[in-house]
Amino acid sequence: MTEQTPIMVRQQELVESLAGWMLSAVNTEPGWDRMVLELKPHDGAILMRITQERQGQSAGNAGQLQPGTQPFNDAAELHRLAGDPDGTSWKNAAINVSAHGWPEPRYNLDTYFNYDQPAPDFGLGESEAAAPEVESGKPSARDTGVDNRLVREAIGEFSRNPSQQGALNVLRQTIASELLVDITESGRPGISVVEANGAPAVLAFTSQENLAAFRSNIGRPGAPASWVMRGEDLLRFVDDREDVHYLYLDPAGPSCALGRPEIRFAVASMVNTGLKAAAGTQSAAAVVAELSAPGARVLLADSKEQQSQGRGPLVLAGPEGQAVLPVFSSGAEVAVFDSSARFTEVDAGWVLDSVRRNPDRELVINPAGPSVMVRHGDL
Repeated sequence: MTEQTPIMVRQQELVESLAGWMLSAVNTEPGWDRMVLELKPHDGAILMRITQERQGQSAGNAGQLQPGTQPFNDAAELHRLAGDPDGTSWKNAAINVSAHGWPEPRYNLDTYFNYDQPAPDFGLGESEAAAPEVESGKPSARDTGVDNRLVREAIGEFSRNPSQQGALNVLRQTIASELLVDITESGRPGISVVEANGAPAVLAFTSQENLAAFRSNIGRPGAPASWVMRGEDLLRFVDDREDVHYLYLDPAGPSCALGRPEIRFAVASMVNTGLKAAAGTQSAAAVVAELSAPGARVLLADSKEQQSQGRGPLVLAGPEGQAVLPVFSSGAEVAVFDSSARFTEVDAGWVLDSVRRNPDRELVINPAGPSVMVRHGDL
């Protein structure tokens, strides 16, 4: 896992403070899907634009943060902390808050910093020429952006041998990962629905290189601008939009178009994205922390010998004869492990207690991989 430095911790505190200010400052009815606060330093001022997205529609307003207020001070400090010693920093930033599960929503927060592309026009009479220049040696998005190897490898396997199991393998690796969406034309963070092979789709990319290759193929060469999205958020977006047929990954090829039935299955059974992310770190401590979180849930595969009675989890035999309980973060993980298996959602605390009560029992998290073993000594 990436070590959190004091500067990174402070940046996260500032982002959370600004997100909280945005949510309190905007008078909005419940039920929105996404709120975006965009920030743009300009001639000593900090311009801002807030956009609300709801059921595919968006509305927003722009203005200027007032000097001396907490939002202005937070934005100025965030700009300073993210800069080089000579003061060069991002041209614009976007703080994105998405909500799922109204009337008692869960919130996801992510942030985008643009160092390379021209900052968008907020419609406040600003001139791009007056914006701070970016140092020529600043790493480009190509050098610092997302490079999702796990999803790309799963797409490659699917492309060589297309099958439902292959699509589910892509789907499970998409969960709790980062992908890119193209915002070159809009200059604003968000998800666009486009026509792909005659059907409405959302396009997403595993790397900046793959996005650039796609744009070159359609006659739009040059350095693209991208927005980082969590894979599970893209899946939820497609699931919520009846007019969208596919999530189309790396359309320049090798590619995979995930359809609505697979996405609906994944979203409905996506019980613990944090556990999926923790398993990717190969750290038993990180996995135990996720399993110990209040309200944490997991999936267990049903024992085939007892499926008719509807009770009893599947237990495997380890290499030394020890009992190993497979634990899954989503239905897609179960389906890739065993396409015929049924599964049951249970409290993660019960799973941990089963190991505490039986020191010889072990857990294997997402056995299709990346997987982590949890033993009695890890608790």
